[in-house]
Formats: sequence, C-alpha cells, structure tokens
Amino acid sequence: MFSNSPSFEDDSNRRILQSHAKYFDAQISNSDSLSTTAGVKGRLKQNVGFWENTLKAPDKIIDILKNGFRIPFLQTPDSYSLKNNRSASEHADFVSQAIGDLLKVGSVLEVPFVPYIVSPLSVAVNNSSRKKRLILDLSVLNKFLWKDHFKFEDWKTAKEFIIKDGHMFKFDITSAYHHIDIAASHHSFLGFSWIIDGSRKYFVFTVLPFGLSVSPFVFTKCVRPLVKYVRQNGVRLVVFLDDGWGVNRDYDTTLADALFVKSVLVDAGFIINIQKSVFLPTQILEWLGLVWDLIKNTLSIPDRRVSNALDVLHESRDNVCSLHVRLLAKCTGKIMSMMPVLENICKLRTKRMHMAIESRMHWDSFVDLNQTEGSIEEIKFWIDKFLVLPVRQLFPVDNFESVDIFSDASSVACGAFIEGTCMTENVCHRNWSAVEKTLSSTWREMMTVFFAIKSFLPLLLEKHVRWCTDSQSSVKIIESGSMKKHLQDLAIDIFKICSENRISLHMIWVPRELNEKADLISKYVDVDDWSVSDEFFTFLNDMWGPHSIDRFANHYNHKIPRFNSLCWVPGTENVDSFSLNWSGENNWLVPPVSIVTRVINHLVSCKAVGTLVVPFWPSAPFWPLIFGFASIPKMFILDILEFATGQNIFIQHLNKNCVFGTDKFTSKVLAVRFDCTGQN
Repeated sequence: MFSNSPSFEDDSNRRILQSHAKYFDAQISNSDSLSTTAGVKGRLKQNVGFWENTLKAPDKIIDILKNGFRIPFLQTPDSYSLKNNRSASEHADFVSQAIGDLLKVGSVLEVPFVPYIVSPLSVAVNNSSRKKRLILDLSVLNKFLWKDHFKFEDWKTAKEFIIKDGHMFKFDITSAYHHIDIAASHHSFLGFSWIIDGSRKYFVFTVLPFGLSVSPFVFTKCVRPLVKYVRQNGVRLVVFLDDGWGVNRDYDTTLADALFVKSVLVDAGFIINIQKSVFLPTQILEWLGLVWDLIKNTLSIPDRRVSNALDVLHESRDNVCSLHVRLLAKCTGKIMSMMPVLENICKLRTKRMHMAIESRMHWDSFVDLNQTEGSIEEIKFWIDKFLVLPVRQLFPVDNFESVDIFSDASSVACGAFIEGTCMTENVCHRNWSAVEKTLSSTWREMMTVFFAIKSFLPLLLEKHVRWCTDSQSSVKIIESGSMKKHLQDLAIDIFKICSENRISLHMIWVPRELNEKADLISKYVDVDDWSVSDEFFTFLNDMWGPHSIDRFANHYNHKIPRFNSLCWVPGTENVDSFSLNWSGENNWLVPPVSIVTRVINHLVSCKAVGTLVVPFWPSAPFWPLIFGFASIPKMFILDILEFATGQNIFIQHLNKNCVFGTDKFTSKVLAVRFDCTGQN
C-alpha cells in the first residue's frame, strides 16, 4: 500500500516541507472568502453537499473534495529543481498567458520561495486543431508515486450501450482535472519557475495538474459516484475522463436523459464546455475521435483524422532514407488509434515500422527504412488504404453464416477439417517438402491455416470462420503480426485472402489433446470459471421454470442438458450464443459480468424470455438496462429478487483467481426475470 504522508530520512527536508505547508494553509485561509467563480477551482467543494446527500459519494471522495488530493508517494524524493523544456521556450508567449490565466482563477499560486520540487514546463500542441496545452512535466516525480492499474470505460463500453437507430448526446467538462484541489501540504511538490519581466518567479499548482501520472485515475474515481447515480436513474452513460456520451431509443427520451445529466453535472459543481457539448439529441455524433452514425449504424474515422494521417504518411514516404524516429512513431500512433474501426489490421500492418523504431539510437535520431525490409511497403499500404474512409458496422451482418474449422500440423504433413460436416468430403491434407520440414512449428501451423483457407475457399466465401488450432503463437501472429519476416509475410497472406473473399476470421486456441480427431470439440480456457449452486438454480427454476437452455455454461457446470458455451466443449449446442435466436426458449442466463449489457440487449432484440443472475452493482454498465429513472425496473422485467449475500449462491470452479464463490465477494445478488416478447 502507498502512503499519503511523505516520509523522510533527512530532517531538513521535513522542516522545509512543513514550513511550506504552513504558508499554503495560511494562503488557503486568506482566500476562502475570495470568489473563484471565474474558474473551476473549488467548485466541487462548494457543492459537496450534493455529493454527500444525492450522489452518496464514498468518504474517500468526500475527503478529497473537502481537503484536497494527497499525492500517493511510495518514496519521497529529495528536493530538486529542473529547467523548463524546449517546447515551453518555443511557445513563451503562450506560457506567460497561460500562467497569468491560472493565477487569476487560483489554480496556480506564486510563492516567495523555491518550492521543494521544481519541475519543467512543457507545451503540447494538438496536430489537428493546433490548440496548445500547458503541461507540468512530472516524469521525474512520477517515478516516486504509487500507481493503480484500472480500466477506463471508453468506446468499447459505448458500443455495448449502442441502440440501433437510436439518438445520442455528449458533454465535455472544462479543465476537468483542475476541478480537483491538491492538499495544501502537497503544493510544494508541484512547483515550477518562469521568467517574468526579466526575473525568475516560482509557482505551484494548487489543483490536479496535467502530467501527474495518477491524475487520470484520481479524476475517474471522483467522477464515478456521478456515473453511478446517473445509471441508477436509467441513463446509458459512458464517461471517459472529461468526455461523456449517452444514448437512448428516441429523440424525446434521449433529450430527457441529456437534460438530466446536464443538471447533475451543474449541481455537482462541474463547469460544462458548452461549445464542445451536444445536449440536443442527434443520430450522428463525433465522440472520442470516432463518428457514431446511428442512421447508417456505422462507426468511422473523421475525415480530418484520415487527412492528417495521410499527411504524416506522405511525409514519411518522402523521407524514407532519413526519417526522424519521432515522425515514424507519430505515423504508427495515428494508425493504431484507428483500431476501433480497423481492428487488428492496425497491428498487423505496422510491425515493420515498429521494427524500424526499435532500431533507433535515441528518440532524436533518424532511420533509413531501406534497412528494415517491408516498412516502406507498410507506409504505401496505408496510403492506399486511406483513399477510402474507414468504416465499421456497429451491428453484425445478419446474413453471415458461421463455420468452425480445426487444423493441425506435424513434422511431416498438415490437415484441417470443417466441423459438423462429412469427414470424407470436407478435409484438406498435404505433405511438407524437405525444406518446409526444417521450418519452425509456428510457420507450419500458420501455413496450414493458409493452405486450408485456399482449399476450402468455395465453402468459406462471405462467412464468419472460427478457426481452432493448438498453436498459441500462430493465433497471436495471425491476429497481430510478427517481427520475423517469414511469419509476418505469411500473416499478411492470410489477411489478404480473407479480405479479398469477405471471410471474417476468428482464431481460437484449443488444447492439443482435443485437437487430434475430427469428432473432438475444442476446449478453451474460461477466465470467468464460476457458476451458481444447484440449490440456487433449483429454487429459481421451481419459481420461473422450467428453463429450457443454459446460455453461458460448459461441460461441467451447466444446469440444463441443453447449453451453449464460450468455446467447443463436450455436449454444447453452440459456442456463440449471440449468433442464435433466443425466442421460443426459457433462457437461463448467468453470464460473465463484462457481457451482461450485451446479454440484455440480445434478449430484448430476440423478444425472448429468461432469468438473469447478476451482482448488485449499481455503477456497472448493465444497471440502467435493468432499472429506469428512480430505480424503477424496465417494463419488460416481470420480477426481481434481491439476495443479501452471494456466499451460498456462487461456486468457484477451476479458475482460483476469480472472486465469485469466495469470501472476497461481498456484494448482494439480483435474480431478474425478463419477458421481452412484447418489445418493439
């Protein structure tokens, strides 16, 4: 665990910080009566009653709002002072103006002494808008901080919320981090200097600055109670740092959601950037650099981002003999940022460029792409690729059929078969040549996939193919590429043949012992290896049953003879329950928590009936799909049972790392009865 209170081996450092803390405490006392309405500082503290009484924020969050955030030190550094970075000098007028603006609103404070830590200033410039942002370079201080690993909710969460033909809204919070105060005792760790009127002046940040490694974590945690409250009132809301997004079925309902969210933000004390916010519902909206089109039901890259990427690609192509490493890194970064639309091809077709980057002497050096085979071809590939704007369907194409193929490679030959078909007809086989026998097992496994796709091509056109192999390395390389040229070339060949024939290829690893014969089905490691007890199932089945099929199970935990599973296991009816129509069945649903929103959406889409078991987690993305405003259940919910504990409900199986079925699971549990047969 980390400590919020710095510890010192040198008493002189302690005395310095204590004297600085007294100074800042006095400054805060003197400024309490001053108005800060011109800026964002202190606004959350002024509205802390709303956080306590309405949002029901945890005590730790309330303490941050009242007393400021204490930087989580693993170890307290010795005092140091560093020069400002070159970017600050290059934009000196902007820096002076920015410091002046921050002083006016109290986010920065001038001090009559040298702060304990004096960090460099930097200026970041947005390539598209050319907007500048002042950043405190805390890269040295960050090495002494405790860091928590957490996941942001982003476009992936929004994709789970998305509604076909729906309407959206979005909002942006002005100077988001600066809404969070820094505790007075820690101001001196956030110092910097700047020349004003020929004299060096010293300043400290009094609010959460850009550049502190824990800032994203702290701000996200502080906003979490607001997200929880909004979702408890039935709003499908996603917040990524200072950018919020919401969706609902029609204009009027979405407008009500948008106005409700806006009022909550204002009551909480946040200042909304009206120019960047869209509270009037729309079916086409740009959010997180992606265009969400619910008329065409597509996700795409904005024209300006594609144009900007092309500019960088053309500049890189024109300087292949002596290309600055930072420019090449910018090139790959822009491509990788388009993964939400272009998916794994971004990884696959940037491997050679990444190899060139890794060959650098340092970040200010130049590389010759002629020395990294394939890197120039990758640049040309992306220039051609971006001649057509990247677009991705938000919803699966209904007419795509699914095919399961199993393949294996030995030292002398290879073979593959299409599962569920006549073994005498849909089998491919070939012997390895003398040269091929000397190549790696990974190459042989990948060549088997390529050979089998070519062999089965008439049967695979415009189909979704789930490919099962016992080679973990081939699965990874086919999806993401390899630094080894012969494997990278083969991965590209597989991608090309699938792309040209509209084959959607999904690679799946299966254990070797289950990949030997045609009639064996695959077994895949399930990280969500938990279920409910037989007694709990019997209780609900007697009440709402009989249930006809278990949609999320495996061969040793299914509660009903008919079941679907994550991957092929003995006895399963299907490995992709979302590809099936659930109507006409009484569905038993105990899914991994991460896909509950998708389960509910599919249940509604199929106009089906079922029983869903989930943890009592009001902040989870699935909550507003169950409850509407004021925690009123949705109309398609017949009944809800709440259980005080999950101790005798959940059972842990082979994966001993999961929380479910252990003493660590302390949440309540919900059993929800759905009847969506009357939904439009």
